[in-house]
Amino acid sequence: MLAQIVLGALQVSLILVVFGTGLNASKNEVRYLMARPKQLAKTLLAMNVLMPLLVLIAVRSVALHTAVKIALFTLAISPVPPLLPRQASKVGLPHHVLSLLLTTSVLAVLTVPLSFAAGMALLGHSTTIAVERVLLTVVITVVAPFGAGMLARHLAPGLAGRAMRPLSLVAGVLLAASVIPILITASGAMLDLVGNGTLLAFVLFAAAGLLIGHWLGGPEPSSRAVLAIATASRHPGIALVVAQSAFPKQAESVLPALLAYLIVESLVSLIYVRWLRRRRAGMLPVLAGPSGGAST
Repeated sequence: MLAQIVLGALQVSLILVVFGTGLNASKNEVRYLMARPKQLAKTLLAMNVLMPLLVLIAVRSVALHTAVKIALFTLAISPVPPLLPRQASKVGLPHHVLSLLLTTSVLAVLTVPLSFAAGMALLGHSTTIAVERVLLTVVITVVAPFGAGMLARHLAPGLAGRAMRPLSLVAGVLLAASVIPILITASGAMLDLVGNGTLLAFVLFAAAGLLIGHWLGGPEPSSRAVLAIATASRHPGIALVVAQSAFPKQAESVLPALLAYLIVESLVSLIYVRWLRRRRAGMLPVLAGPSGGAST
C-alpha cells in the first residue's frame, strides 16, 4: 500500500513538472525542431540510432548482469526525461529544449517499438512489447500535461505566470518526498548490482551520450549542451514499461538498475556542466576584449 502511494506521488510530481513546463512554453518553441529537419535528424540520430547501437555492442561483448543489460537497452531506446528543462537550465535554457522534449516524446510512439524490434532482431530474439502501454505512458507523463499547460497559458496567461513558481515548488517537494523512499528501499538491490563492470558500464553509457550529443549538437554551445544531456539522460518510466512488457521475469531487478543509472548519470552530467561553465568563463575575457567591449 505504501509503495503504491509513493509511486503515485512520483507520477503526480512528474506530471506537475511537465504541466509547469507547458505553462512556460510558446507555440514557436514547440515547433522549433519540426521546422528544422536537419537538426531534428541529428537529434534522432544521436538518441535513437547511435546510443542503441553502442548498447547492443556492449550487450554482445561485455559480461554484465542481465538486469543491467536490459536497463541499458531500454534506456537507450527511451525518449528524454520530463526533467530535461530543469537539467538544461544549468547551462542556459535554449529556445529549442521544450521542442526537443515534446517532439522526441511524441515520436517515441514510433521510435521505441522500431528501435526495440531492430535491437531484438540484431540479438536474435523474438521478444515483443505492448506498444499501447508505451503510448499510454507517453501521453500521461508528457503529452497530456504539457498540452494542458500550454492551453492554460493560452486561456489565462496572467494566472499561468503567477502559478509557475508555486507549482514548481510543490512539484519539487513532492518529487523529493517520493524519490527518497524509493532510493532507500532499493538501495540494497542497487548495491548488489554494483560490480562486474556495472558501474563502469553506467559511466561509459552516460559519457558516450554526452559526447555524442555534444558532437551532433551543432556550433551553438547551448544547443550542444542540451542534446548532450538529453542523449545521456532518458525517461526511466518508459524504460521500465518496456522492461515490464518484454522481460516480465527480470522486471523487478531492472528497477534498481535504472535507479542506479540515474544516480550515475546525474553525477557524470554534473561534471560535464561544470566543465562547460569553466570553459565559458575562460572564453569571456577573450570575447570581451581588453577594454571590456566586443572584440574586433
